[in-house]
Amino acid sequence: MGFEYEEPTWLNFEIEVVFDPNFIEKNQQLEEYKSLELDKLTWITLITNAVGKLYGLVGESLFYEIIQLSDNGKKCNVKIMKEDEKVFKNSFFTYKFKFNAIYGGNLDCECYLNVIKVHKIQDQS
Repeated sequence: MGFEYEEPTWLNFEIEVVFDPNFIEKNQQLEEYKSLELDKLTWITLITNAVGKLYGLVGESLFYEIIQLSDNGKKCNVKIMKEDEKVFKNSFFTYKFKFNAIYGGNLDCECYLNVIKVHKIQDQS
């Protein structure tokens, strides 16, 4: 009888920042929107705020790793543990925010995080 260690299963979440469709349709500050480039620090703030708002300190302490940014940083791939999948999904589905409160600037519009795709990360061994 010995201790058995099982490697954790990792998932890749592909998520995006979605701006209020009315904001886009009205072409308000469209050039500023098109020129946006979100960085890793902004994504860390968004993800931590999302899980913290719904799950408090327990949510904020969960491990995740930003793997890649795309589409000028408007999309992000995040590595999480499979056991935390529901926590992250629930947090992203319920989190709405004012963009300029997070990023600064003049883009005063409602935003939310959308989960585009979730898939298992293949073992590296």
